Amino acid sequence: MPIEWLDEDSHRLFEEGGLQEIQDFLAFQGGEIISSARTRTCRLIELGGLRYYIKTQDLRDRSLPFRKWPSYLFHNSPILREARSIPLLRSLGWGTPILVAEGCLGGRPWPRASLLITREVEGHVDLARFPGSSSQARAWASALRSLIRDTHAQGFILGGVRFRNFLVPLGEKTESILPSPKSIVILDQPRLRRSKSKRLQQKDFRYIESDLDRLLTKIKVHNDRRGQPS
Repeated sequence: MPIEWLDEDSHRLFEEGGLQEIQDFLAFQGGEIISSARTRTCRLIELGGLRYYIKTQDLRDRSLPFRKWPSYLFHNSPILREARSIPLLRSLGWGTPILVAEGCLGGRPWPRASLLITREVEGHVDLARFPGSSSQARAWASALRSLIRDTHAQGFILGGVRFRNFLVPLGEKTESILPSPKSIVILDQPRLRRSKSKRLQQKDFRYIESDLDRLLTKIKVHNDRRGQPS
């Protein structure tokens, strides 16, 4: 499939920057590399005063490890699954980034390359790096649990998540009241699917407590250094 653009203003900005075809994005070396692996790269770039995340997977000259074949055969590229999960997550009550574009280069038995572009969510930070107090961190963790339980009640599982998969707004006052779960933005969910499995539901909560403990420890160390209460 060619690139499907869902935001025409962004489409124009990318065209003006010389990025029109999937091959252009696969060859692109600009911006800031956020993460990279053997076949996948995530870059952050700025165009027209807006910031975008570009995720690509390039399998044109690389082969997948055999252990990953079943996932790709039955569920397609994780990047395409992530793109297609965004509208569903929104319908389930989650905040999501703006999906700008998705696309792939055809091939068998799976796409030779895949592309996902989203807009940066301004004024937010991932929960693993939340800079607030311990009470605020606990409040966000409680709101997150509430949203996950609601997702399970609607018959879906996320497939296992970490604090880094959730964005929360900076500067929101949460000392005296529980923050709204609607303020949480979810990222990177290619494993979203229908299931009422208790085991898989427990998997969605598995890392929440350990990630919260890790965040509380980081906040305590930071505040101890500054001589402030946690």
